[in-house]
Order: sequence, then C-alpha cells, then structure tokens
Amino acid sequence: IVAGPMFFIANPAQSFRVTVSPNPSVAGALTTITVEAKDGPNGTGSRASSYAGQIRLIAESGNGTVCNIESLTQGPECMDDNGAPDTGHGLPQLYTFTTGAGADNGLHTFMNLLKLRRAGTRTIRVEQSNNSSLAGQTGANSPVVTVNPGAAAQVQVIADYVSDGTAGTGTGQNIGPGITTVGNEGRIGTPRSRGAGDPVNFLLQMVDSHWNLVVSSAASLLVTDTDHNNAFLSPDGIVVFVGSTTVQRTFVTGGNRTVSAVNQGLTPNDSNPSAAVTITG
Repeated sequence: IVAGPMFFIANPAQSFRVTVSPNPSVAGALTTITVEAKDGPNGTGSRASSYAGQIRLIAESGNGTVCNIESLTQGPECMDDNGAPDTGHGLPQLYTFTTGAGADNGLHTFMNLLKLRRAGTRTIRVEQSNNSSLAGQTGANSPVVTVNPGAAAQVQVIADYVSDGTAGTGTGQNIGPGITTVGNEGRIGTPRSRGAGDPVNFLLQMVDSHWNLVVSSAASLLVTDTDHNNAFLSPDGIVVFVGSTTVQRTFVTGGNRTVSAVNQGLTPNDSNPSAAVTITG
C-alpha cells in the first residue's frame, strides 16, 4: 500500500487579530501593525492561512476613508492612497492578502506604515472591505494601543471654547488633537458671532506638534488681542499655567477679533493666533 499525498485544508477566516508595535508609542511616530486572519471569533483560533480577502483599516468608529473627522470619538486618521505614510492619512491603504509560497498565508505586517497622531487609548479596527462583519480590532485578544503625547512644541489658542461636545460649524470650538485640516488644525468647529461687550472664552494649551495636550508643561505667556479699544475690560498681560487654562476676553469693537499667546514654543503657528471671532454691534 502506497500512502497518497497529505493535504491540509485551512478553515475559513472568521475574524482578525490586530497588534501594533511598538506599544506604547509617541504621537506621530511610525509604527508597525500586524493583521492575522483567524478561524475563530474575536481574534481567536488558528491562523486561516487560505484567507485571500481585501481588508481596510479604521481608527476608532470612522469609516477609514474620510480624513480628519471632527470628532473626539472617531479617529482623525484615514487610509493612505499611495503606500507612503504622511501626516494627512496615517493608516495603511487597502490591502489584499496573498496565498502560496512566500505569500501572506493569513498573516501580513504593515512595517512602519501606521502613524497615529492623536494621543490616548486608541482602537484600530480591521474589516474585510466587502464584509464588515469579518473583522477584528486591537484590544480584542491583543494589547490595547496607547499613544503618548510628544514633547511640548507650541501654544494653541482655541477661540469661543466650548467643552460640552456642542462645538461645530458656528457653534464654538473645541480641541481636535491630530486634526490636520488646513485652517482648522488641532480644532473642532468654528467660533460663533458675538455681540460687542459679550465675554468670549479662549482655551490656551501647551501641545506637541500634533496638537496633543502636554499636561506637565509649564507656561508663562503674554496674551494679547486685536481689539485696540478694550484695554479697560481685557488688558493684555502675562498668564501663567501648567498644561492648559481658560481666559476670557471681552471685545467692544466690531469686526473679526483674534487672540495670541506668545513668549513660548513655536509662535505664530496654525492655531495661534486663534481663529477669528466676529463681533457685531
């Protein structure tokens, strides 16, 4: 009796196991993400070596294709479009797994192609592009991803600051770490129009090069504005704080008014002077 050839039949993929290295990392650093197709749920089971589907990557609860979503619950990063990491994207592009000798066979590593700009606990989700239920993410049978802020590099000024989640177009501004939209770098929303004599809140904070708050950074800043008639209500002066603070300015002259905070870090920058607040009346 002559034994016939032996065949190994891999089970189909049911999920992905997703890991990031190094972890923790620093905001803006190039890191590596590894995706392994698994034949069990939630990144468990054996490697599904016959997997040959196309995957997309998503930061938090975005869709992977829209960059700079103005939200603190969805990642500002999106999938790349040319295979070269850059500041505007941050996630690897669509990828199709390969099989055979020297191919992926259920395991692919995106070497130095992940660039997370927003600090904090991050979730990277991987989905099959035509079947979002075949998915996996960091923190599910793999370590949670932690991104730390970089060194303090600049002072950010948020105009008409609101911290209750209502910031939007014409409803005030909030922080937007990692956002690179031209004209709205590091910010969510736009200031409201305000009447002459109305107090306006401005957030000052020490941030890294990707607009993440550096809570331990001490600052002593000269705060000024562009209203030359309001010194009796909001005199220019030195403001001392650690990390961040809120100041109030009252404008009495109509027009577009901004606030600057100087003496430390890179100034001016894309978020200092502040966005303009339109004063009416």
